[in-house]
Parts: sequence; C-alpha cells; structure tokens
Amino acid sequence: MPLAPGRYSVSASYVPRSVSNGHVKQWPAIMAAPVVFALEPTTAEKLEVRVDRMTRQAAEDDPLALDFLGFTGLSAAVKPLLNGVYHEQTGHQRRAANALGYLVDPTVVQQAVSRRLEQAGATPVFAEWLHQHGTPADQLVSVYLAQVTNSNPVIRAGSLTGLRLVGETADTPPAVSAWPAIRRAALAALKDRSSAVRRIAVLVLSGRIDEETQAALATLLDHESNRSVRRAVALVLARSRDQQAQSALEPASQ
Repeated sequence: MPLAPGRYSVSASYVPRSVSNGHVKQWPAIMAAPVVFALEPTTAEKLEVRVDRMTRQAAEDDPLALDFLGFTGLSAAVKPLLNGVYHEQTGHQRRAANALGYLVDPTVVQQAVSRRLEQAGATPVFAEWLHQHGTPADQLVSVYLAQVTNSNPVIRAGSLTGLRLVGETADTPPAVSAWPAIRRAALAALKDRSSAVRRIAVLVLSGRIDEETQAALATLLDHESNRSVRRAVALVLARSRDQQAQSALEPASQ
C-alpha cells in the first residue's frame, strides 16, 4: 500500500552475534540514526506522466519499472503490469504479477485480470499467482480447459499448471466436479509437442492414478526422449506401485 502524503521517520536496529567455542554471544543492539522524510501531495497530471513514463520503460524490458508501477498503487498501472505478466521471460512475468498485488483497488485488478485471462489464457507464473491470491476455482477451470489447446506452448503449460493447482484441492466441490475434464485434458497433453507441457500433464495426473492413467504413463515412459519428463513419469509410477503394494498388504495385516 503506498504511503499517504505526510512526514515520516524510519529507524533500524542490528543485533550482532558471534560464536566462540560453540557458544553464541549476543551483543547489544546497534541503533541506526533515524531518517526523517516527507512525502508531498502530487497532482493527477503528475501521476499520469509518471505512470506513462514507467509504462514505456516496462515495455522496453526494464524490470524496475514494473516494481515502481506497482508502488504507485494506481489502477492505471493494471494494463502495463498485465502486459508484463505475458512477457517471454519468467522473471519479468513474476515481477509484474507481484506488482499487481500492490495496487489499491482490488476490484479493478480482478476485473482486468478476468478479462485478460479469458482473452489470452495464463502463463504458469500467472496461474500460480491466481491460485495464491485465492481466485475461486470455478472461475478458472473453464478458462484453463478452453486454453489447454492454445497454439502457444507457454499458455498450454499455464493452463495445465492451473488445472494441477485446482486438482490438488481434491476435497473442494469445484475440483471434484471438474476432475473428469481435467483428467481428459491431461491425458491428451501427454502427447503434446512441448516437453514442458508433457511434464506438467504428468504432474496433473500424479495425484489420482487409475489403470488407464497408469497405462498411458507407462506408454509415455517407453517412448519419451526428454530426460526431465522421463524422470517425472518414473517417479509417479514408482509411487503408484508403492501405494498399490501397501494397499494389498493392509487387509492381510488386519
């Protein structure tokens, strides 16, 4: 939340510690001299110029501009930050998504996010951000399922990431009702051209392995050339076999 205009004082302290013969000694706190500063009120025109300048800098791949767009707290920063969420670099996406959380009006942010999500789908970073900010699953599942065949592999990966996060909340009504569709989408994605998409599809399926899923994963393991995907499939199948063996032993032990 941006600071309101006014006069502020900031101070800091540091507590040094040292270790001697395995014993930790804590020394008296060191206090820094307070820093006093004032924030003067500004005009709407100046804020508009500031946001326009930082928007141009963000479009030129300046990551600090994303941070400062968020620090303004202004709704005018929503559009350039959402543009940043779809940047080709993951670090850029993450900074833009984090900056969205600083904006003052959550209603404006939510409406803009919903519109952009329906238009463009989600990157993996964006899907994680939506999950972390408690976006209801029933508002996301239909979008993810619609975008899981997007021509952009990053959006396909983001859609599956979102479906994985929904599927992990297995005890919630949206996850229970959506699981058959999520499962079908993930099984189809095991044949995706992108290894990143195939790997996320494996993770989507990992929580609930039935016979058909196990057979599909075994087939993928036989034909998969990507080492990361093979490792993910092998771990999921090994865990599934361990669980089946444990289930088979339980009746005999009772």
